[in-house]
Amino acid sequence: PLYQEIILPNVAYMGGAGEISYWLELAPMFKDFKVPFPLPIVRTSYFVVAEKQLNWLESIGVEFKDLFGNKDKIFQNLIRNIGSKEISLEKEKLRLKEFYIDLVKKAKRISPDLEKVVLGEEKRALGSLINVEKRFSNAEKKNHEETIKKLENIISKSFPNGSPMERVDSFIPIIIREDFKFPEAPNLFKGEILVVS
Repeated sequence: PLYQEIILPNVAYMGGAGEISYWLELAPMFKDFKVPFPLPIVRTSYFVVAEKQLNWLESIGVEFKDLFGNKDKIFQNLIRNIGSKEISLEKEKLRLKEFYIDLVKKAKRISPDLEKVVLGEEKRALGSLINVEKRFSNAEKKNHEETIKKLENIISKSFPNGSPMERVDSFIPIIIREDFKFPEAPNLFKGEILVVS
């Protein structure tokens, strides 16, 4: 890249996220050799998504951009949004903490050695509460299994084998289908998503 920029200088370099991160690693070398570093620009990516899938995502409170995150967190957020509000045991954890703070004070008044015993019991009790919270979450996942499968299907189509659609599939087979029609210009793109009927 340095040699390339010496013989054919560019104002900017446009590439994918991986290419840009590679170029950014080279910035100190460009500085050392006093060669102007081109402005790195991440190119636009594409995802072809059915309009009914986007509408469904919207109905469950998920934006397409959310699908770029960690899969487990996406499902946790989904369950939090559509599931029972009883899953989180944060209030109970706070009450437990307060209970053990009082218990530690009482233990110290009796004998300083009892503090470690009480703290150990607090840790065990908190662990049990976390286990109960996980079971609540798993039960909610079972209650919404169909929704999770549908979301998982959209994610796997948009990110086959964990890679963005554009790296695995070409959009050409989609646009040459007889039943494919480009939507009208104002509604064609939502961000970087090609919306198809």
